[in-house]
Amino acid sequence: MKRRILSIIMTVVVSASLLAGCGKTEAAADAAKDKTAEASAAETPEEAETSEEAETSEGAETTEAATTETEVGDEFEGEGLNEAKVVHIGFMPSSTTAQISAAKGYIDDALKEYGIEAEYTTVVTGPPAIEGLTVGDLDLTFIGNLPVFTGVSNGSPIKAIYKSPASDGGIYGIVVPDGTDIVEAKDLAGKKIAVVIGTAANAYLEILLGTVGLTLDDITIINVAPADVATVIANGEADAGVLWDPLVIKAAKAIGGSVILRPNGLTEDQMFIVGNDTFLAENPLIASVVVTGAIKADEFLMANPEESIKIITEATGDEADEWDAINHLHTTVGFAEIDYETAEQVKDFLKRNDLLQAEFDVHDILIDKYWDKALELSK
Repeated sequence: MKRRILSIIMTVVVSASLLAGCGKTEAAADAAKDKTAEASAAETPEEAETSEEAETSEGAETTEAATTETEVGDEFEGEGLNEAKVVHIGFMPSSTTAQISAAKGYIDDALKEYGIEAEYTTVVTGPPAIEGLTVGDLDLTFIGNLPVFTGVSNGSPIKAIYKSPASDGGIYGIVVPDGTDIVEAKDLAGKKIAVVIGTAANAYLEILLGTVGLTLDDITIINVAPADVATVIANGEADAGVLWDPLVIKAAKAIGGSVILRPNGLTEDQMFIVGNDTFLAENPLIASVVVTGAIKADEFLMANPEESIKIITEATGDEADEWDAINHLHTTVGFAEIDYETAEQVKDFLKRNDLLQAEFDVHDILIDKYWDKALELSK
């Protein structure tokens, strides 16, 4: 698997197809007329009418079937589509799907069957991934939900085409130091909380505060990179921090603290595969092939949680308990109602915090057809 930083804006030129019809010779046409005339003379008026109706009906059915077949086929495999030879993918280390696929080669192998190569860029948080999609450095990326909907609101031309399995207890949590007086959500009032603004952890923090009648105005946010959350807590610049697995567990270990206030159904984890609209429109089959690899990775993940943890920790150097969420996963086939409800939660978060730059319908962003095609290809 190749990984490098990409700064290439791809332009794909789609060729227009030309349709040409064939005509009959005059002799053939005359012969056909004579034959038709003879047949008509032998038929009664009723027989002729019945025959004509049958031919018309049969012709209509044949035309309709051909049209339907062409439309379905062309949507994913029509002329001028799927010409990309390299797919630029954002690799997010916290994505279990990305980790297992990388270790087992599922996405790479799926693309190789079509003569296509994958190149990966590591993206630790969502905002850089959205920027990569927007400017064309990335075609697809693994990414959490808040950056996706923030990007859509800001005009980024992107769609979510797949969702990884989610943790039953949730992957987010509040990391606190030993001896803290923060035990419940209400205890966050008046505290300084370290969080990466613009990430799903940011949205989770607000949702958590809302359960006890608090808002983000009731705390002081310290905006830091994920790797710095433990540092600012340790030196007293923050009282607590909000992160996601495995980073939240790593941060707690670094300061000798603990992780509290997991979502436990308060919100659904959403780790998507998201694509640039242009890439998806011009390479729909290729996008679906990438999803087939993700599906294989998640099937392995769900069937072999302990082995998956071992694979990931060997690749990352992390400890097994930092990926314990893998032991508590659930999944769906296609986007489920809970996904649209969670997307609406995120959209409401953007509205409440004056971050919603433009309205959008979440059903226009979570798109099933590439997932459906991938399931078809996987049979």
